[in-house]
Amino acid sequence: MSRIKFVSVLVLFALLIGVQQVGANPPTPPVAQQTTVNPEEVQSIIEVLKDYSGILAGKGNISPATLSTEILGLGEERKHFYNVFFKQALHSTLESIESEFYLEIQDPNIESQISVLPEGQLSLQVEEMVTLRGRYDATPEDYPLNQAARWALARVTSKPVKNALENYIQDATEDIEKSSTEGFEIVFILRHSLVMEKFSDGLRIIRDSFTDTSLDNPSGIDNVIWEGEGKLFRNAPDYMRFVDYRIYQKSIETMGREMLALYRKVYDISERQHQSDIGDVRPAWSWYNRNAAASYINAYTSNTTRKCRLLFHNGIMADQSKWNAAYTKHTCTDCTNYVSQGLLSGGMPTDGTWYPESLAWIRTSALKDWLLAKGYANHVCWYPDYLNLGDLGLTDDQEHVVMVGSKGPTRYSAHTNDRLLYPWDSAVLPSQLIIIY
Repeated sequence: MSRIKFVSVLVLFALLIGVQQVGANPPTPPVAQQTTVNPEEVQSIIEVLKDYSGILAGKGNISPATLSTEILGLGEERKHFYNVFFKQALHSTLESIESEFYLEIQDPNIESQISVLPEGQLSLQVEEMVTLRGRYDATPEDYPLNQAARWALARVTSKPVKNALENYIQDATEDIEKSSTEGFEIVFILRHSLVMEKFSDGLRIIRDSFTDTSLDNPSGIDNVIWEGEGKLFRNAPDYMRFVDYRIYQKSIETMGREMLALYRKVYDISERQHQSDIGDVRPAWSWYNRNAAASYINAYTSNTTRKCRLLFHNGIMADQSKWNAAYTKHTCTDCTNYVSQGLLSGGMPTDGTWYPESLAWIRTSALKDWLLAKGYANHVCWYPDYLNLGDLGLTDDQEHVVMVGSKGPTRYSAHTNDRLLYPWDSAVLPSQLIIIY
């Protein structure tokens, strides 16, 4: 594996910590006590977080005074986990790690990210963006799903199914070639709960729990709990949830049969519907440019720590500066609006029901109903293994929709939460799959 890189960014505003101690009963009155983090402690926090990031980045000259033995061990455990995750879940090789910590003290009336514990230790709530870069461990020729598609091609006579399988191979080949030669990146946004203790020369981290759970991934992928007495517990993900693990556990023939069955269900039906509707033998999916749709959604989203500030939506990550300014922005609820834009960029025609700001354009269930009613898509309950670029996934409650943005490894892009090529987790998007014709 090539040398791991390092980046650490700390955004700090005013740090003012207030602690109030209240006595139980008179005659002892309540005592209010203000504690201000002085500039030396601010600098110490900065250096401590830099050292913590430095472990992940493989940076030398880490001061052992700023990190406890347990935290040093946790840093090494995290590097090991990321390597295993890339190898097992994504069938890829991890090449570099970058870590950026973001510490922002907000309005004084909002609970601070820093508080003083009774023992005089500091409790710090801080976010970290971990960027993992690597390369896909397969060529287009040996990519299992391409092999499965070729197996299916040799056993089908239906022209629509043949066309669909050939298009799949072409799209996957381009994507796999790019991710295996140019590489790709995965970003985790982690919320840390750190405890720091003071010593003669500054501060040191002695405990850390963190998670990347969110509304669109309630189980998360990168979760560590501090159980006390230096004991750590990682809630590791089930790698069977990820496409690029499963496709290497099955035989090519098994996947070929599954792909053939799915494509016969989808494309034979679509061809019959299309001919009956317009009396034309042209394939119904010929107008949909999957690469254009995927390129659009990957261009107008990002991985961000910025948050929505609307009531009942606090915590949803969104950076509207990355969105397409030509469209109305739906703060904290933009997922369907964004996917509709991607479909339009892929060539899907508007009509009297589906157009910008219509119900079918901005509401997930209405978009799904419109796609199916028009005969533009097929709803299947299946693993997402055989989805192609530009296909959709819905959560079971139909409150969130995403689009496939890459096949090598299989990843999606989305709004609210904003995601740029995030690993497709079948635990979150298990069965509500929309295949576009």
